[in-house]
Parts: sequence; structure tokens; C-alpha cells
Amino acid sequence: MTRFPELETKRLLLREIKQSDSQDIFHIFSSDEVTRFYDVESFTTIKQAEELIQRRKERFENGQVIRWGIALKSDNRIIGTCGFHGWMKQHYKAVMGYELAPKFWRQGYMTEVTRKIVEYGFKNLELNRIEAFVEPENAGSRKLLEKIGFSEEGILKEHYYWKNRFVDNVIYAFFEERICMRIRIIGSCGSGKSTLAKGLSDKYGIPSYELDNLTWDRSAENLRYPESVRDELVQSIVSSEAWIIEGVQCKDWTIKSIQEADLIFVLAPNVFIRDYRIIKRFVLSRVGLRPWNYKQSFKNLCKMIVKWNHQYNIEEVMCTINKNHKTATITKNKKQAIQLIEHHLEVVVSESEKNVRMN
Repeated sequence: MTRFPELETKRLLLREIKQSDSQDIFHIFSSDEVTRFYDVESFTTIKQAEELIQRRKERFENGQVIRWGIALKSDNRIIGTCGFHGWMKQHYKAVMGYELAPKFWRQGYMTEVTRKIVEYGFKNLELNRIEAFVEPENAGSRKLLEKIGFSEEGILKEHYYWKNRFVDNVIYAFFEERICMRIRIIGSCGSGKSTLAKGLSDKYGIPSYELDNLTWDRSAENLRYPESVRDELVQSIVSSEAWIIEGVQCKDWTIKSIQEADLIFVLAPNVFIRDYRIIKRFVLSRVGLRPWNYKQSFKNLCKMIVKWNHQYNIEEVMCTINKNHKTATITKNKKQAIQLIEHHLEVVVSESEKNVRMN
């Protein structure tokens, strides 16, 4: 990571702390209320603030720490800091820390920023576990962690030595929530399969695959894979615990993706909307405004409009799905799909909790 990432919440900016912020940092760390549960004594000189800023800058550049300054959008002044240290990349975990000037306590600011950086840690730093260490007497910090989803794991007796005493720490942890779901999306050209698959992949963190890319070798001169290679690629994907597979194809070699799917969506917007999308995509690709997997030609355009749109047989698709003892939902947009997925997840969680109670 070379460029410091800037984040934003409803009321706050999370940005890099610079030497020009040293007065604000000194104001925060010179407060005994702030350093009461901290491993440093309260600052007495501005130089200490300058050294802290420089130290954290160097550790960020070395990939050891990332510490944001918390700034109000109204004036961009630093009112606290938050971030990760103890970053063990090989173990996909880090420790979260934070502090806030007392003037801004009990206004929901720290809830706002910690939720944001936890999200960033899982999504951008690829963390699996985020830890936090809190002194047992620090009731405010413990309440914050529990509010944003951290779980208490136990007390580490005499875990640290600072300010001339051994200090107990309560350890909290938050794990990345993994959604294990297998989704098959089927539809004609221009039905919105790729857009829906990407949207669901971004929202739920599930890898997405296009059947066309399992059929054609995009690294070569757009040649077909041998059927054995294609089938092996499909099998390796459908045997995993979470995936989204989208494509017009509903043939024998794709049946496994239907049989193993938890949810199947068949997209069916109006045929003329599909025509418009196909033509728009063709034009943008030809003028170089939208990259595509292969070079668009007028022959391909006609094939997509006629064979893969107007002649696309949804009834035949539904029949194939039903023959494999599966149920599909015909939907027209992403909103409907997300509603069904959320309902599916609620049912799964409810069943899981029921099984736990029975056991």
C-alpha cells in the first residue's frame, strides 16, 4: 500500500495525519482522560505529538500500521484517531485501536468510524480476524466494541506492563462474516446477468463467474477450450462452498451448476429493453468506451439480438430446471433478487439457530 486511503462516513472524514495536525494531536494526547487506559503518559510538549505523527507515518510506509485521523467534515480538524496495528499479514489479522478527544465523547462518532474501518479491514486488507485489547475497567470502550459486533473472548491476566504496573486486558475479536451461498443466474443476452452477478458479488463477497469465460480461452485468440478443460473448470467451481455463475447456457455441461445451486434466478426484462442494452453495449465497445471480452462484430450483434434474445426460450429453461428438481425465480431486476436472497439467508439462520437449540 503506497497511497494512504481516505474514508468517509456520514459526519466524518478519515484521513492521513500530517505534521500540520500536530497541535490537534497534542490536544488529544495531553488529556489525562484520553491516556487513562493508554500505554503512554499524557503529552507535555508539542514535540511528542510531532514524533508520534512521524512514527506512525514511517510504520505505515513499512506496512506495519494504518492509523487514520478522525476529522469533522465541517472544519477538517482532527478530533481523534483510529486504525490497525499488530498487523500479521500471514495470519490475516490485526489489532484495532482508537481514541477521541473528550469533548466529542457520547455523540456516536466512534461507533461511526469503527464500523467503517472494520468494513475496510475485511474488504481491503483481507483480514479474517480483528482484535481489540481493553482494560477491564474501561466500560465505555467495552460497550463500544460489543455494540459494533465484537465478542469478548476472555481476560489476559497481567498481559502488559505500563505506567509501573502489570495490566489485565480483556480480549475482544471480530471475524469476517462469510456468506456461503451458491447462485445460478440464467437469461438471454441483454437481460442483465453480468450486472446482477457483479452487484451480488460486491454486496455479499461471493466470487462470480461467467460461463462464456469457461468456454472461451480469453488469453489466446479467443479459442474454445477443449470440452474436458471446460468441464473441469465448471466442476472445480460448483464443488466450492460459494459462487455465482451466470450465463445464457442451460445445456448438459451446465446442469451441475443448476443441481448444486441454492438459488436460481431467471432474468426476463422486456425484450425491447434487452435489444436496447445489446445495441448500447455494442456501440460503446466499438468506440472503445467499454472494454469487452472479445471484439464485437455486426455478425455477433445480429446473433445476440436474434438467437440469444428474441429466440431465447425461457419456457425451455424452466423445464430443464424443473427436471432437475430445482425451483427458479423469474425476476426482472436486482432489487427483487436481493429481497429473495435476504429472505433465504434469514431462513438459513433461523434453521441453524433451531438446530443449535435442539442439540
